Amino acid sequence: MTEDAQTNTGVYVRISRDRDQVEQDVRARLLLIVALAGAALAVAVSLAVVQSRRLTLPLQDLAKIAERLGSGDARPSKHRYGIPELDRVAQVLDRSATRISDLLTREREFATDASHQLRTP
Repeated sequence: MTEDAQTNTGVYVRISRDRDQVEQDVRARLLLIVALAGAALAVAVSLAVVQSRRLTLPLQDLAKIAERLGSGDARPSKHRYGIPELDRVAQVLDRSATRISDLLTREREFATDASHQLRTP
């Protein structure tokens, strides 16, 4: 490969380099770019997996707590996850569980009292 140039002052310059050497340099740099892109992709995928697990595991736990609450087990879980939105949902579920538990306790007390009064002349 040869390139010729001439300056305004009349200096003539010719630069030449072996074409195979240029192609080899281009291939080496292209390989480096592809390797770096692959490494960046691997890091991005691994970070995405970590982040998705960080979000999905607490959501699965909250779903189990909600299912347990819906099936009549009204114990608060007191689980917190370090994610403000999920912690807020857990807090609301705990308050609901406490309210349901209180309502069930009052209902049992009322039923016991009513049963006692109905049996007593």
